[in-house]
Parts: sequence; structure tokens; C-alpha cells
Amino acid sequence: MERIVIQGGRGLRGTVFVSGAKNAVLKLLVSALMTEELCTFRNVPRLADVTNMMHVLRGLGAQIEMTADRTVQVQAR
Repeated sequence: MERIVIQGGRGLRGTVFVSGAKNAVLKLLVSALMTEELCTFRNVPRLADVTNMMHVLRGLGAQIEMTADRTVQVQAR
């Protein structure tokens, strides 16, 4: 993993949250239709494109649930 080192001044501390990749999760959600097993995806970004894809998959018969911690479960029929 790469890092940035800053010399001098005050040291940096803290936590940065990195959201999941929208383009990757859209493909993963569609791929969940190819199995009858429950698929779980974590760190899913809350974006309109993701919500729209979830509506499309529901229209195709999949059961989808997104929890408050941004975990999505997909169960195809």
C-alpha cells in the first residue's frame, strides 16, 4: 500500500472513509442473478445508479435488501 509522508509541521492523524466503487457494484449486483445462493455485498455506495439497478433487479424477481451499514443482500429466484 502506498503512503504519503509529510515532513515538518504537525503530524496528521485521523480516519478517512472510502466508499465502494459504483461501477464495480453495478456489475456485481447483476452477476448475483446468475446464482440461486444469497449474495452479500458490503460497502455499497448509496447512489441513484445503485438504487435504480436494485429496482431493475427487483423487477426481474430478485429479493434485495440494503441495510443501514450499506450491506446489500441479493437473492435471485
